[in-house]
Amino acid sequence: MALNSYQPGDLIINDMSIVGKKINSGFISGSVYESIFTPCVVAEFTFRDTDDALFGGLNLSGGEPFNVTFQAPGGGKVAYKFLVNKPQNLEPSASYKSRTMTLICTSEEAFYAAGGVDVNGYVQKSYKGKLISDDIRDVLKSYLKTSKLMNIEPTKGPQDILAQNEKVWSFVDRIRRRAVSAKDQSSTYVFFENQFGFNFVTIESLFRGSVVKSFMQDNTVGNDISRLTDNNIIGYELTHMFNAIDRIDRGTMASRFSTFNFQTNEYQKKVVQTPDTSDASGSSRSWNSSSFSQKFGKYPGRNSFIPYDNTLPITNIPESTPNQLAYSGELMQNMIRLRVFGDTKLKAGDLIEAKIQQQSSLTSNPKQDTDISGKMVVASIRHMINPEGERPRYTCVMECLKGKPK
Repeated sequence: MALNSYQPGDLIINDMSIVGKKINSGFISGSVYESIFTPCVVAEFTFRDTDDALFGGLNLSGGEPFNVTFQAPGGGKVAYKFLVNKPQNLEPSASYKSRTMTLICTSEEAFYAAGGVDVNGYVQKSYKGKLISDDIRDVLKSYLKTSKLMNIEPTKGPQDILAQNEKVWSFVDRIRRRAVSAKDQSSTYVFFENQFGFNFVTIESLFRGSVVKSFMQDNTVGNDISRLTDNNIIGYELTHMFNAIDRIDRGTMASRFSTFNFQTNEYQKKVVQTPDTSDASGSSRSWNSSSFSQKFGKYPGRNSFIPYDNTLPITNIPESTPNQLAYSGELMQNMIRLRVFGDTKLKAGDLIEAKIQQQSSLTSNPKQDTDISGKMVVASIRHMINPEGERPRYTCVMECLKGKPK
């Protein structure tokens, strides 16, 4: 494809192979999915195999290496290395001379995580006096055998953790919930894989990142898609705007935590008023009006019970739990789904900016909708490749955490 004929949403597939065999010719459509709430990247690719030319002789049974590299014309390449997990939607043609098949693929580390007791799928180890961040690094290297890049933020408070034949993903999730950040007050850690590699970071740190791309919405009636720029928002959906009862329940104004000391048999409880200050999303506006806070803020929404043993290292978990619940409650108040032209540099965990216009019958001097515009973290992204001939062929669908409105 000549670059001078490039349109937003066009795609070049540089390589698509299984067990080293190129299968570009039979490719129909596909998608690659990343999320800050899932540990590995997953993908699906649909093919039309005529006369068994693509998969004949391969004897597919799962675990075969599947590599794909693609790019938008003039843009950077992105390369994924997967293993085939299972086939799906096996459909013969009417003449039985061809068939379509969708291959579900995922990262190699997911296969290690599914291993049996005698291999890497179960963690059986004592982490004594170690930081959670060090535990995460050890699991990635020792159990998941990864050689990918790691972005692991430091935690504080050494902990004694015993894993007894615990599934890898379950163990990672358990210690993720116990992690206390050395920098961020709420310690809302997420563990996920994206194009970069594996990440163990707080959502606050994601909001502090640099904006990788700014998007705008051009909603002029009758727009020709071929005249739009690649940073135009094709469509959006406000999936979640706010839930006042949920804010109370999650303790965004007040929480209570209780501790029980096994050495002294002492039980304590404490109500924590969550400070309503500006957060890492860049907004100082509160979801709760002063009258709302006065009326409902004195009632704790959550009660966390945390066992305590003063013979063990200080974990800082009791102090961080109320802020963690409150921050996560605020983040869940505002989520938006964006569909944009495909861009290989976009990935889960990125910070983007979107300028979305207010709904108006007037086409002149449009104003931004400040409730849903601004900086937002890409919580999940699906790189979608449509069948050849469809325009735009390559798009990205992103679900984003907006944080507080401005």
